[in-house]
Amino acid sequence: MAESRLLLVPFRGARGGTGPLTFGQRNTWNWVGNEADRSSAVLHWGLDLPDGATLADIEAAFAVLLSRHEALRTSYSTDGEPAQCVATGGQLTIEVHELAAGLDDDEVIDLLADRLRGKGVDFTRELPLRVAVGTRRGMPAAAVVLYSHMAVDFASMALIARQFTELLSNPDCARDEPPGHQPLDQAVAERTAHGLRQAESAVRYWENHLSTAPQSAYPMPPPDRPVEGFLSGFLHSPAGGLAMGHIAARVGAGRQAVLLAALCAVLAQRTGTNRCVFTSVSSNRFRVRLRDYVGSLAQDGLTALDLDTPTFDELVQRANRATLAANTHSLFDANELWRVIDEIGYRRGTRFTRDFTVNNISAHLDGEPSGDGPGDPNQVIDALPRTTVRWAESAQYPVVLMCNPVRLAPELLVALTADTTQVTRSEIELLLRGVERLLVAAAVRNVPLAGTRLLTGVESVSRGPDWALVDACWISLSASRRLLIEALSARAALVVPEGGALTGYVSAGNDFRTPERAHAACMTTLRTPGWRIAMAPARYVLCDGVPTDPTDEASWRALPVIAAGTGRTTEA
Repeated sequence: MAESRLLLVPFRGARGGTGPLTFGQRNTWNWVGNEADRSSAVLHWGLDLPDGATLADIEAAFAVLLSRHEALRTSYSTDGEPAQCVATGGQLTIEVHELAAGLDDDEVIDLLADRLRGKGVDFTRELPLRVAVGTRRGMPAAAVVLYSHMAVDFASMALIARQFTELLSNPDCARDEPPGHQPLDQAVAERTAHGLRQAESAVRYWENHLSTAPQSAYPMPPPDRPVEGFLSGFLHSPAGGLAMGHIAARVGAGRQAVLLAALCAVLAQRTGTNRCVFTSVSSNRFRVRLRDYVGSLAQDGLTALDLDTPTFDELVQRANRATLAANTHSLFDANELWRVIDEIGYRRGTRFTRDFTVNNISAHLDGEPSGDGPGDPNQVIDALPRTTVRWAESAQYPVVLMCNPVRLAPELLVALTADTTQVTRSEIELLLRGVERLLVAAAVRNVPLAGTRLLTGVESVSRGPDWALVDACWISLSASRRLLIEALSARAALVVPEGGALTGYVSAGNDFRTPERAHAACMTTLRTPGWRIAMAPARYVLCDGVPTDPTDEASWRALPVIAAGTGRTTEA
């Protein structure tokens, strides 16, 4: 595939301007940083081309889209406080490539996306998108857009794709389009008294839950043979889709809540926890003015689901309520939220790891089904032989596990992506198959959660004497001991659970002679990767010397104590 030519598409919008970042843009800015073209900071989307679409049609459609959506003509200033800078007009470059024979549609999309991705997106100086069109004998056969995540989220890409196809099918729909709510407008709305109260309420919601939540939603030991990379398993289950229809009709809840309940039940069974607290991406498009918004509006919601209920149907109802609560409190100032998260971690000796997240992209594709009822329950069992699991390497994400429901009806298609230094391929499949089995069992009756192991085949992880449940967190004592040694450059350390909290004995070095300095150093180390099953002690005992047996608490107690205390001060 060779580049044949470039098309220059002029565009002009109703206005330009500069303003502060929105909450969504700021949230994206914080994790994108200066790595604007890394794999998870850019997103690509293959566009649908109606039969007979020409290059001129594609040019005209993009001219309209860039005029209509200010996010697509926005760059971002890095001088001082970050700002969004909307251009009034300019030119978009579209690459046109003649395709080699024999390539299928998926291969074409991947080739075009890889070519665009290789050139990167510098959203600080240029337009936040790249476009490539593949042609056969000069006629468009495929089109791909690569976006900066600063400009769009998944809901934005889905909306742009629909509007693009509409413009090609009916160019008249571009006329008299009233200007919608834009990121500059959103930044103003977020700074009104109402917007600030909403953001404050969201932060308080997170604070209330994270003050008592497990620090990890997946507190599992790493594999014996970790493999670098990220891997996605895609469960395609006609039986799962049919089962969710029966459960949703019986309980009166949406399919998303049904799937979430099954996923949490399986995770709880596997990890031995009775509470799932994790991030779930919210599109934040619940108000009328935001439904057709293009911009980086999505942020994390915090879903908190207690599993201390006897039946699966009640868990589905709880999942429904938990999802609503998460989505209601998902628009916030990310800097303020992380300040609060740091305060909570400092107090508890934990670090909210955000190691498991759910991003339901199905809502932006086909939506939930309506009309026909769930049908014959026997069809669920009959459909089981058609289940497949396929695998694909994934881009890197700042998580351990990520669940992406892609389609909820008529069949279930869900992806589970994992950091393979922490989760094996067999573990991914175990969890996916467990979810399907639980859904199938619950299709015909309200099953007891106490039977999850028998229904799913998922065994709880074996936790030996190295594990302790402390402050609602499963933690590894050896990992917590290594935390002390690394953070304090200590010659030896011992961590002991006492009265539901941890006591840490440490051979104090010259740099850490007070509990306050010791705790500050531990919290700094906890912010680095690799400590999700470790916890800082609630009480530090800094000892003079090294005991004869560093694994024996009595030996530590025999040493002279330099200082002891919680290490917590009034300020984090």
